[in-house]
Parts: sequence; structure tokens; C-alpha cells
Amino acid sequence: KAVFLMLITGKEMALNTTHALRSLYVTPEGKIAIQGDVALPLLLSKGFRIIWQEASPARAALTLARPGCKCESEKLKLLKAGESCACGQALADEFTRKEADAAGITQGRSGEKYNWKSYPKVMLRWRALLQTARAIAADVLGGIYTEDEIEEIMERAEKPERTVASVEVQAGV
Repeated sequence: KAVFLMLITGKEMALNTTHALRSLYVTPEGKIAIQGDVALPLLLSKGFRIIWQEASPARAALTLARPGCKCESEKLKLLKAGESCACGQALADEFTRKEADAAGITQGRSGEKYNWKSYPKVMLRWRALLQTARAIAADVLGGIYTEDEIEEIMERAEKPERTVASVEVQAGV
């Protein structure tokens, strides 16, 4: 079932069979994950422009412009996170290490996760790219997560939050 889902999703994304099997993952809940290094060329092949404003171990910021965007790249570089360009076909966004730490995604069971410790700039870049793509390129990458995001979803599923409900009962009137 998972292989079938990977192949169908890969076909919809215009990936060949081998590429889909190497680059897509399916969780037990049926969510699809993609490697970040596949999302980038996929967006580029569809005509999107990616303008990186910053890629550091503390912050990754970019503007993602749809193929129909006629705005100049220099103007797109000046957009701040959450802003769109004049034509509405581009969106700027960011993802920071502070956000990652606050969300608990940099820590595993035995301390800091290897990828976050060794490659923080890369991890922030993929998070920022996929977050922005889901907002402005949902027709290309909608509903697709990175491997890291899937791990986070799985860890949270293993630790369900406990809620306590109270009921107040009144004597009959």
C-alpha cells in the first residue's frame, strides 16, 4: 500500500518511478514525506523562482515566486517574512533556530538530533522552503512534509497529550 501511494504521489509530482521510491516516504498514518533536496529542483522545474535572503545556522529566509510573478528579483529580496509581492504571486517567509528549539524538533530521545547538530543551516533551509511552498505552491507540494516534520509528527503521536474534563452536576430544580 505504501509503495503504491509513493508511486501515485511521485507520478502526480512528475517524478520517475525510481526517484519517487528513493525520495518519498509514507508514515503509518498515510502522510507523505519528501526529502528537501527533491523539493527544491521540483519547484524550479515548475518555473518557480527561489530567492534566498539568508541561510545561516540561526535563520533561513527566502522568497518563493510562482511562475506568473513578474516582479524583479531585487524587489523580491526586500520582502520580509509574511509579505507578498505587488502582484501577489510571491511570498517571503523564514524559519529560525529559535522556532525549531521552541517546537522541540531539534531534540531527540538522547539529546540534540544529529542533523540539527551537524547541519543546522541545511535543516532550517528545508523547513523554510517547505513551509513557504505549502503556502504559495500548494498545487505542487501541498500536503507533503519533510522527513524531519514526519519524525516530529510521529514523536507527538507517541506522546498524546492528556486532557482532563470536569462535569458539574446540579440537583434537579
